Amino acid sequence: MLWDPIDISQVHRLVFRHCSALDMPASLHLFSSLKSLKVFNSTISKWEALTSALTAASHPLLRSLQFVPTNFSAMELPTGLWPLDFPRQVTVIELCWTNVKALPPSVSARWPRQLRLAWEGCDLANVPAVLLEMEPTELSLARNPLTSVPASIFTLPALESLSLASTPLTSLPGNLTLSSAFQQLSIVESKMSDMRSWFDEDLLMRPQRSLLSENLALFAGQSPYCKEIARRDIKNGERIVCASTRDDISYPLGQEDAQSALTNANNWLLIVDLSKLASFIDSQEDISRNEL
Repeated sequence: MLWDPIDISQVHRLVFRHCSALDMPASLHLFSSLKSLKVFNSTISKWEALTSALTAASHPLLRSLQFVPTNFSAMELPTGLWPLDFPRQVTVIELCWTNVKALPPSVSARWPRQLRLAWEGCDLANVPAVLLEMEPTELSLARNPLTSVPASIFTLPALESLSLASTPLTSLPGNLTLSSAFQQLSIVESKMSDMRSWFDEDLLMRPQRSLLSENLALFAGQSPYCKEIARRDIKNGERIVCASTRDDISYPLGQEDAQSALTNANNWLLIVDLSKLASFIDSQEDISRNEL
């Protein structure tokens, strides 16, 4: 069996790396303790709802999904990622540097509401309505070729943080009533040189409600806006960050190679690298023998 001698019912984190044609195995449903699933630098060729779906019954503890940088066959989400009984405890989904430019309409009804959602570097030209229907609490659309965003994104009732970093945006919608939940915006490396009145008169004036990034309202490093505000005084301007050191993306790729292949012998981290699978299983067998 692929996973022998590992007790996969005790695995908390599963990572597939460097798989050129990943056919998600039917045994995925046996990972009953799974909390985090990541696919890195791979192409998912097959992931069927009938055989290998992520479900609430099989994965009741699942919290986080990451696909970085990962391609999907037919350039769409496979059905195994949005079954009717998708795990309701998932709080984080990241699609970063993938070839998925659209989400199935049913996703908004099947994925949980109020996710921390990242859809970065996926060549999105516009913000799909299905994304707003999910009412995320945090949303990153960084590194997409967006030239506009809908005003409704700023009125989502649960949205606290929005990243539009590294986009060609030159302006934001005006004439809107900002959601009372909204706290933080990023326009790092965008083309914006000015902000709308709702930013100066509402967002910057809001009292601190949480410890979120030390009550900072705007990250704007390497944007024309930072050069513009250097010439004038802005009330509560200390809540605007113009430092250029912030890497404002959800998944910094440079950290991936720094992760260890196996942190311990407790099955906390299981990495499946098809190019090194044999040596990986051999190492697990050595560990098992040493523990006897």
